[in-house]
Amino acid sequence: MHVTLLVPDLFWPRDDGEVPYRELELPSAALLLARARPRRFPPLGLEAWLCQAFEVERQQDWPVAALTLVLDGGDAADGYWLRADPVHLLTHRDRLTLLDPGMVNPRADDAAELVALLNRHFSGDGLTFHAPHPARWYVRAPGVPRLATRELSQAAGRDVAGAMPTGEDSLRWRRVLTEIQMLLHEHAVNQRREARGELPINSVWLWGGGRRPPVPGQHFTHVAAENVVAQALAGRAGAEVIAGTKLPADRSARVLLVAEIPSARYGDDRPWREGLAAVESACLAPLLAGLRDGTVAEAAVVALHSRACLRFEVRRADLLKFWRGRRPLHAHAPGA
Repeated sequence: MHVTLLVPDLFWPRDDGEVPYRELELPSAALLLARARPRRFPPLGLEAWLCQAFEVERQQDWPVAALTLVLDGGDAADGYWLRADPVHLLTHRDRLTLLDPGMVNPRADDAAELVALLNRHFSGDGLTFHAPHPARWYVRAPGVPRLATRELSQAAGRDVAGAMPTGEDSLRWRRVLTEIQMLLHEHAVNQRREARGELPINSVWLWGGGRRPPVPGQHFTHVAAENVVAQALAGRAGAEVIAGTKLPADRSARVLLVAEIPSARYGDDRPWREGLAAVESACLAPLLAGLRDGTVAEAAVVALHSRACLRFEVRRADLLKFWRGRRPLHAHAPGA
């Protein structure tokens, strides 16, 4: 069995030195990374890595919207789709920080009411909004806009000033965003949300535009991921989507495991450390055990970081290379 474990947030995303890693107990991770053969690639975002792993070609964006729309039960047809996910823009003195739908936790009735509002307002502009999932909204654009966007995973937790849409049609789409924010400001839905102690949905995030692409890559037979982009790609490529992180019994399987720790994006190292401990227990320890007993012939642990994409490849025989001593996790991080 060949296993690729993608842990986008394996390393702390900020340049805070060793502090976030203090007293971390990750024995399986330490051994696997110490005995592995590391490879370094240019930095990639999560959606970009997944699309490339399944040989999806980039359009103006990585065409995530059309892929996940099908997974959510929609009909992508031949249209040009963008994700228009419900978000909260948190105001600071000199910047706006984006909080993603996982932080906002939209309700189905809120999504339906707000999307109906957007459709009434933009009906004359040829824009059609859909919310087949409360946390995943979509907009179908007329024609093919000359627009490049920033993936939600790359914008969340950051100042949105440097992540706004670019391209020849970007001014028009920025006006659309401004109108949406004005419509949502103090809307009755958001007043009810605030009364319940919930964050208001005060904007959407446009990203992942494109037409439904072919998915020719068939490098994986099984995919275990809560990430909907990974699930959508697996379905189009004919891979079996499996629940949880337990490895399949088939020793000929080629498995992709995706273990995200989204809290790393928001600068709080406590939930990130707790997430790493969960990944150690659920993914890294079983992977090491599989290498030791021969169930897993080869494994790769992949980490994504703003400085680099790191891939740590290890075979069963590599575990015997005792002279490759264990080092703390931060010693393997980009820029260490």
